[in-house]
Amino acid sequence: MAALARRSSVGSLSVPNSPSRAKGGVGEGQLSYDEVQAECRRLPAGGLWEDRSWSGNALYKPRSATKYNGGEPIRWLRPTEMHGADASGASTRLIRGGMDAGDVEQGELGDCYLLGAMSAIAAATDDSGVQGELFYKLLRNRDGADDDLKKGFCTFLLYKFGTWAEVTVDTLLPCDAAAKPLFAHGKDPNELWVPLLEKAELPPVCPQAYAKLHGSYEALDGGSVTAALVDLTGGIAETLDLSEEDELQELYDGSMWKRMVRYASGTAPNCFYLLGAALAKSDVQDDGHQEEVQMTDANILVNHAYTLLEAREVPEGVGEKVKLLKLRNPWGMREWSGPWSDGSDEWKTKAGQKAKADLQYARQGAGGPPGCWCKYELDGEWTADSAGGCFNFPSWRTNPQYELVVGQETNAFFILMQPDPRMDKSKLIVKGEGDEGGPKYDHKIGMYVMKGHEQFSRKVIFDSEEIEGDDVLDSTPYMEYREEDEPKLGEGERVVLCPSTFKPNKLGKFRIIVLTESALLQPPRPLAPLHALRQAGRWEAGTAGGSRNCVTWRKNTQYQLKLSRPSRVSVLLMRHDEDATTSDKPLGAKKKKAKNPKRKKADRALSPSVSADKIFFIGFVVVRPLAAQAGKRIVHVEDEAVLEKTSYSPNFEVSREFHSGSIAADPNYSDDCFVIVPTTFKPDIVGEYDLVVYTDDASATLEQLPKSTWHETSARGEWVGRSAGGSRNHPSWAQRDTAVHIFLRQPAQPGEAAVYEGIGFYVARDEDESLDLSDVLCESGFRKQEEVHATIQLVAGKRYLLVPMTYRKGVHATFEIEISSDQPLAFAKLSEQEAHARRSEQLEDEAVRTIIQSWARTKIRRELRKGPAGREEARRLMDDFFRMPSRHTDEGYLDINLALNALESAFIQLTGKGDAKGSFFPRMRERLRDRNHKVADYDVCL
Repeated sequence: MAALARRSSVGSLSVPNSPSRAKGGVGEGQLSYDEVQAECRRLPAGGLWEDRSWSGNALYKPRSATKYNGGEPIRWLRPTEMHGADASGASTRLIRGGMDAGDVEQGELGDCYLLGAMSAIAAATDDSGVQGELFYKLLRNRDGADDDLKKGFCTFLLYKFGTWAEVTVDTLLPCDAAAKPLFAHGKDPNELWVPLLEKAELPPVCPQAYAKLHGSYEALDGGSVTAALVDLTGGIAETLDLSEEDELQELYDGSMWKRMVRYASGTAPNCFYLLGAALAKSDVQDDGHQEEVQMTDANILVNHAYTLLEAREVPEGVGEKVKLLKLRNPWGMREWSGPWSDGSDEWKTKAGQKAKADLQYARQGAGGPPGCWCKYELDGEWTADSAGGCFNFPSWRTNPQYELVVGQETNAFFILMQPDPRMDKSKLIVKGEGDEGGPKYDHKIGMYVMKGHEQFSRKVIFDSEEIEGDDVLDSTPYMEYREEDEPKLGEGERVVLCPSTFKPNKLGKFRIIVLTESALLQPPRPLAPLHALRQAGRWEAGTAGGSRNCVTWRKNTQYQLKLSRPSRVSVLLMRHDEDATTSDKPLGAKKKKAKNPKRKKADRALSPSVSADKIFFIGFVVVRPLAAQAGKRIVHVEDEAVLEKTSYSPNFEVSREFHSGSIAADPNYSDDCFVIVPTTFKPDIVGEYDLVVYTDDASATLEQLPKSTWHETSARGEWVGRSAGGSRNHPSWAQRDTAVHIFLRQPAQPGEAAVYEGIGFYVARDEDESLDLSDVLCESGFRKQEEVHATIQLVAGKRYLLVPMTYRKGVHATFEIEISSDQPLAFAKLSEQEAHARRSEQLEDEAVRTIIQSWARTKIRRELRKGPAGREEARRLMDDFFRMPSRHTDEGYLDINLALNALESAFIQLTGKGDAKGSFFPRMRERLRDRNHKVADYDVCL
């Protein structure tokens, strides 16, 4: 595991609308630098300043059984009183002879994580190439720090919870009976930067420093090198877990090594890196003390923080290079004993001799100042109303959200942090319970970085079928400290930040810091919550009608959404995901480092433990009702009335959103009333669901429509004998049972590949008690499917006939007719006598036509026998007596329609010429449209 503190030259950050970092803030109850100086002026000659509020009680946590110095008395001594020090104080300095990583030595405290970060600070050079310059930037009075030591104190500028703050510590240090320091110290007893910095790391809102911070030195036992690097640099911390899939992929393809070289050499553009490393094992318990440590066969210490100083490649043979990492142990002992360790045979080879020479070099700077970064800070809080948890939980939508707009293309860092629990002395902190061996923070936290949209600013939906799709730009894993992301943002791009705890209802404060290379067009701003409308429902017998493919679709429960103004609308259909809410892996926890194509798959598939009855497909459709039928249930949906629809998914959530102000105006349809129909894919599925609509219209309403908003009647019949006359393409088309209806349905056939007879119907005027083609007002068209449908506006006081029929003659089958009307409507089957009266005239006409056509056939044969001279007359007789009437709508035209589009689809697939869509057989397509056939959709054919 490696921890990287990335910073853009501490002190060079552009911090809009914030106090100068050079001054720093002062924690509550903490004396400022000027106030300490004023107290020093009131001291007697030779007197030294003492922080009487803290130093004398700084060793142990409350109720602790720990005993340092073997339980023997501990002495608090000034530097001149310590073993080996210059008693006159003439040689006492904060830094003597420059800084080096080897200056840091660990004492009895298990705070190697902090000392590893201090070693990195000591070894690093800043932009000017001067080693130790990073430490000097942590001093409040850089030029007079040694003078302050002579007065008995030192003031540091340290970073905590996103803010630089002053912290002043006195020079009293805990020692044993021999006057030797008990805790961290330098090799030179007259050099004090190590023990004073260990004593002096302060967060901005608390009067204790790193030791003071928790009320005791003991509280420093165990911690995160990631956090310590941030506290000492004000930079951005990132942890690379080399056991994770992304990092393993980088190790295999070599990109991880390239990153290490770039980071360690200081050549990364606009960034400066400090690196630490640790072999972390959660099953190994230790307190970070030398006598308790565990190690590998090659002497790598377990759960111990190292400073990563260099990453180099050394030539070894033709075309071969050996990769070397230089690590430092703050203990200065128990070194690596494997290949290339001190004194190993590898150093005696030619490659080893060359490596010795190559490794004696000064660390490169970043090639000049890295440039200023723009910094934006946001303070927020998860409250009872806004602690929604991660994407595992539907309540994630209540989390605070912030939108920003990018100006010029820029790299960006997003940091989310929560207060250090050790800042609250009322809490009993147990060492090692948290991530990376640190203290256990209040919550696991993370943040989603999502694409924004001008009309849909606040995010309530994401790519539910693939979390790692376009909606989520980046997201942090949920850890217990602070997290960062670094996506590249394009010019004018809108970005929404959604910080959250892992589980919902976890209350607490947080801070977000955004760093960009160029100023944002719109700084981060909070997004107001949307108005949420909720309806709980259940699919069961009578209400689980299935998808629109099913004739029972209209049985589904329907909901009417009523808006008071043009508004944003986001619709979600959800069912409870027990696996997600009990999982310790959040949906969307990802970092875009390794370009591993496997990560493009969904983060979490359905668990095999999920019972089969819970795995069914769900979806919904949003329909614009006709303006005259607003407030009524939808009994049939034309494609042009569908505003939004989901695909059917086994996921536990499907969603769509639209803005009603962007819908094309149509006087026939309502523009403020919509019907939402949640369904399962197959009918008769039992299950519960929640339908939620988010909108910025606070006056919007979502109500379940009554089960019956229409007058409904039905009738049953049978085609048999004389009534099985076929369609009107046959002479016997009038021999049908008659009734009035909207839906005609034949018996359902088993199996997915069921074959149906072509069925259809006509609605005709019933004025002169006869049947004639000129009386037809409405027709369904003939379809080889279970049900056909047509609508017609009937005039009050008029009589109409409905003629259901099969396309083929002689088909024996039963059928069912259903009618829905907004006014009461009476209809009945005609008696055989009434039906015969209406078709008698037609039958007489058919008889006459049969006799005439028989005479015409004889006449045509005679003319054809005359040879060429009689052909013209034969052709005229054929046209007069045998030319078929035009067919308006029937299944023949439907077959032609599908065939045309199948040919076109195949052509486009084979040639890739998408512009050919709609160009095949244009005249035939026009004839289809003239006959009210909807030309089959290209995608449907595919």
